[in-house]
Amino acid sequence: MQMSIELQPNNVTTLLTLAAAIPNAVERRSNAAEFLDQAEEYAQRALQQLTKVIVPHEITLERWTVMRGEMEALAHEALGHVAAKRGNLLRAMSELEEAAFHNPTPQGSQFYRLGVVYAMLGKYERADQALRRAADLGPDAIRQLALRELKRLNAAKPSRGQVHTQ
Repeated sequence: MQMSIELQPNNVTTLLTLAAAIPNAVERRSNAAEFLDQAEEYAQRALQQLTKVIVPHEITLERWTVMRGEMEALAHEALGHVAAKRGNLLRAMSELEEAAFHNPTPQGSQFYRLGVVYAMLGKYERADQALRRAADLGPDAIRQLALRELKRLNAAKPSRGQVHTQ
């Protein structure tokens, strides 16, 4: 990991890969906070580098617009995941909404993470919608997680008259 960054410190793909992977690997680590800081820094640096990329001539402007939107969404997903791991659910929600709703090619993982955060915040209708979207988008592993979370959400959700407002 460190060698990749040392060799190409501003490679957007490397930064995004590490920013996304690190939060998944910090459970029960004594230095989890340091790793989350590192993941956040990589995601922020990727967003900064995207403003500086010189687009190769063989990539059309339309294709670049999609590619950039996808990469920005990955960075925001990583930032949302980091914020959720830190317990900052409002920031997580904001970052994950940015990822899910502004990605030109929506990803099930982004809607899944957003649905989980909505549920944690008591926004049950939004959680239900996001988790259903995650299940529709897949892939299969995300579909299974989303369906499991929907069952848990429906079992724990207050009765209709008690649903929290959005």
